[in-house]
Amino acid sequence: MTLPPLVEPAADLTVDEVKRYSRHLIIPDVGMTGQKRLKNAKVLCVGAGGLGSPALLYLAAAGVGTLGVIDFDVVDESNLQRQIIHGQSDVGRPKALSARDSIKEVNPYVDVVVHAEALTNDNVMEIFSGYDLIDGQRRVRPARQAVRLGVDLPLRRPGERLLGRVRPVLPLPVSGATAAWHGSVMR
Repeated sequence: MTLPPLVEPAADLTVDEVKRYSRHLIIPDVGMTGQKRLKNAKVLCVGAGGLGSPALLYLAAAGVGTLGVIDFDVVDESNLQRQIIHGQSDVGRPKALSARDSIKEVNPYVDVVVHAEALTNDNVMEIFSGYDLIDGQRRVRPARQAVRLGVDLPLRRPGERLLGRVRPVLPLPVSGATAAWHGSVMR
């Protein structure tokens, strides 16, 4: 079964973008149309940690036009050995801002949207609705559950009992998680 493309191709690539993405352009399954689709795509990465870091860097390098980063945490020195988007000078900075700066260094043509906040029941619909694809790589169970868009989201506020459940109609989710040497990917 062939799925329809998530996004329409962008109008054009600039001369500089053609130079940058020249290796993609010669791949038959990507080509000019595929690269224009990447340029027009809007991808949100939930988390700029151990899984989100390489995903963000590779998505930026590939030429995804808009990358959203949602992370409420700050860079800690203990993050640096596995969260490769951050460096020593980023310790103490918000991860979303550190990630933005690294993404712009990798590819200045990418628009980066920073969400320096936690993903909650109150903001998930608004934030997710601006993207074509959600990369929900979180090891924290509540955030991972919020990303699993095919499953009902619990509706509650901190300290309250369960108020109900909602099944949102949002962009295509891709989710992964790790624990020690084990990992999983789900759709």
